[in-house]
Amino acid sequence: MTHTSLMSISDTLGFTVGTLPFIYLGVPIFKGKPKAAYFQPVVDKIKLKLASWKSFLLSFVGRLQFIKSVIQRMMIYSITIYSWPAKLINELEKYMRNFMWSGDLDSRKLVTVAWKTTCTPLDEGRIGITSISNLND
Repeated sequence: MTHTSLMSISDTLGFTVGTLPFIYLGVPIFKGKPKAAYFQPVVDKIKLKLASWKSFLLSFVGRLQFIKSVIQRMMIYSITIYSWPAKLINELEKYMRNFMWSGDLDSRKLVTVAWKTTCTPLDEGRIGITSISNLND
């Protein structure tokens, strides 16, 4: 399709001609292999959401529920469509782990339970956070 015919069709229908990548329903639409730069706005949005909550007002259970119901649901749609780069998955899990245990995104608290162990179902005696890396696989 030539550029003039494309412009004619877009003018007739009232559309604008866009370029890739773009965001549709909160998910980046792109051509080719998923790159970290495409998903970085989603990661930044999650980080901003975690940082904006006053964790000292939330108990441990409140922070846990916030992670389960808000943060993980923000990315569940896009992670079921695309396989995210491992770098971003590790970054997100670090933010969630730090927020849950210490209440701050940047400060790491020494805990005796591994994150992998924490991300097991409730019926196995754990706290029931869904592992993002397992979803990504």
